[in-house]
Amino acid sequence: MNILVCIKRVPDIAGSVTLDATGAGIDDSGLGHTMSSHEECAVELAIQTAAATGGTVTVLTVGPAEAVEQLRAAVAVGANDGILVEAADPSVFAPEDIAQIIGDVIRDRAEAGQTFDLVLTGDDAADTGDFQVGIRLAYDLEYPVLTNIQTISSIERCSLEKLGKSAEFLF
Repeated sequence: MNILVCIKRVPDIAGSVTLDATGAGIDDSGLGHTMSSHEECAVELAIQTAAATGGTVTVLTVGPAEAVEQLRAAVAVGANDGILVEAADPSVFAPEDIAQIIGDVIRDRAEAGQTFDLVLTGDDAADTGDFQVGIRLAYDLEYPVLTNIQTISSIERCSLEKLGKSAEFLF
């Protein structure tokens, strides 16, 4: 099973946190950055699932060039590949914009012959509290969506016919 995991670079709030000039966001100029803990769980689940099925794990993030650090962290724990969609300031994008960008990458990769059997996202955005990218991505790709998945215990192929559309899923 080939799995894509969407990860997010977020401020590491282990130190002192201050608000930005607007008072609505975190001033991360003095903070380090890390992968959201929600995505760390998704990466671990993907690695376990890929190992059980002989598949691969690719991680993807939309962010500044420095976000390669988070991709490297995922590769260090077992992901096979990383994709950085460079955006100097990803905070200017709404969840639907990020979902569209990720959907475009998935479609481009499919046209080039690389498909993903499963796409995982974290269940929440650790820095903004959004939990919309995964759902919006599923809508954009016309994929089914399941939320708050913590384990995958059985992998079998099945198909579903709904509303005149046929799809094959791995469980």
